[in-house]
Amino acid sequence: MAGTESSDTSKAASPASRIGIFFTGLVLIIIGVALFIFGGKTLRYGWASDEWDQVSGTVTHSNVSKVRIGNNQDGSKPEFKPNIKYRYSVDGTTYNSDRILFGAAEKEEPPHHPLYTDIRAWKEKYPEGAKVTVWVNPDDPNISVLEPGLYFSVLLIPGVGLFFGFIGLVMAVGSIFAKITIQTKN
Repeated sequence: MAGTESSDTSKAASPASRIGIFFTGLVLIIIGVALFIFGGKTLRYGWASDEWDQVSGTVTHSNVSKVRIGNNQDGSKPEFKPNIKYRYSVDGTTYNSDRILFGAAEKEEPPHHPLYTDIRAWKEKYPEGAKVTVWVNPDDPNISVLEPGLYFSVLLIPGVGLFFGFIGLVMAVGSIFAKITIQTKN
């Protein structure tokens, strides 16, 4: 019987490991909250942009840029991004922007937009010199977008934040309850 009791206590987490788990959980909670706040801001802008003021603008630059990810020797493929810049005016002040849409895919890869599956389509839709409609945040005219609305990719960052926060919460609370359980067994 004595051997059984010692094996039960040897399976219990030591105070040092519980503290480590607790602080790891706290770090994950902090990272999760930061990602949720950062991603939530983009989510909020995407959601609200359909209702923003519309102004006329002009495309000042339009091309497709190659973004090297990896070294191509490992089989990775280069990615491309649209490089669309435009100018617009609000209350006599001129602004410049390069935001096409709100979302995780807005600058790194072709957005998952039902009408535009090819990155070159952005360049074709927004050629240099074209007149465009720009949706402008009425609270901050520096924030604008050419394609308003909420796209699925905008959920990525806040979703990862929620996941990290949940895992961190489970770790932190679990380490506290593990301590209580161990103390009540002794």
